[in-house]
Amino acid sequence: MFGLEGFGRSKLRETSLQFASSSLSTTQMGTVPKGAHCRIRLTLSDSIKLIQTNAPITWQALAKVTTEIIAVYGRPRGMMTFDGCSSLERYGAILINMRRQRTALTMAETLVHESAHSLLFALSCNDHRVLNPTSERYASPLRIDLRPLDGIYHAVFVLARMYSFVAEIERNPRAKNAMRIEAREVMEVRRKNFLDGYAVLIENARFTETGRRLLDDSLALVVGSTRAAQASNGL
Repeated sequence: MFGLEGFGRSKLRETSLQFASSSLSTTQMGTVPKGAHCRIRLTLSDSIKLIQTNAPITWQALAKVTTEIIAVYGRPRGMMTFDGCSSLERYGAILINMRRQRTALTMAETLVHESAHSLLFALSCNDHRVLNPTSERYASPLRIDLRPLDGIYHAVFVLARMYSFVAEIERNPRAKNAMRIEAREVMEVRRKNFLDGYAVLIENARFTETGRRLLDDSLALVVGSTRAAQASNGL
């Protein structure tokens, strides 16, 4: 599942072209030093085990769409760096910047995030979700730069899955207490991120039928996850 060994410069050029976009250049993706392979493989394996063990509902969704995790060392572009990326050209693969420092929970959340992009590709592969031109730019809940509404739609869709994941961790009595506390804190941030992006879409987007349905499903996921978390805490 992991793309590490044998990922030399020629392979990197081929792969980077499959993931490159207007917001991620090929020069931002660098090879992982061989000395870091074991550490990164262990980190990714531990992240997968964390999801499998502590958030089985999230794992079921992730495992259906993610077949390959490619680790790279990211390079900044100006003030911007990247967490990860998914691609229609290499569907099922997610690319992760392993130069970034993360807790065990946020590393797992990154996998959930990128997997959710792949899920959205699958659910709306022949649909644009929003009909607004890409020249329209708005504040994004996950990026510092202004983004087209389809980019914000992607962010809102994945934020719903990220929120659902940390909520599942938070209400799992078998999860470590420290991780549940961290999950509770992350939940508040992700909920605000989601609602901020959702508000931008509702105010400005012209949705396709599929786009509106998937957005409604995402809202329902957040609401349901909130209620489940409240119930588990006796609220």
